[in-house]
Amino acid sequence: TARASDLERELEQQVLESERRVDRVKEARDAAAAESAALARAQVEELAATERAARLEDALKDKEHEHEQFVAEAKAAREAAELRVSDALDHLEAAKHDATLAHRQALEADAERRAALKQSDASTQMLQALEAERWVANRVLASESCFGENPRSHNSQAASELIPDPLEMLAR
Repeated sequence: TARASDLERELEQQVLESERRVDRVKEARDAAAAESAALARAQVEELAATERAARLEDALKDKEHEHEQFVAEAKAAREAAELRVSDALDHLEAAKHDATLAHRQALEADAERRAALKQSDASTQMLQALEAERWVANRVLASESCFGENPRSHNSQAASELIPDPLEMLAR
């Protein structure tokens, strides 16, 4: 009986130890399952991160391409603007030259006009002087005709025909 009792205790010990081993195996299995689940979640997260990184890389490449296009368009626009400015400066320089030439021509025309006015004034004064001389000469001839001092003229009309018209003299 003592031996049976020892065997029974030993059996109970083995059962308890087996149950502990089963519990440890269950714990290890649960820990492995939890670790496997964590590993699976980490793999899913890594895959999602990889996909996000790929999308970001594609977006970055698109942005770089857009930036390159923008830079090229900006460069072309700047070159076109520089060309327009250059053309405008050329037109401005030509207009300035034309304006200077027109101003010079206007000054020359004004000088010619002034000279013509002076000449016209001198001609007018000479004409007036000739008219005055003709008038005086006609009066003298008319008075001589009235007193008979000049046998060639019979009246003042004939006398006035002897003195030439100042306009005809100027025309000659």
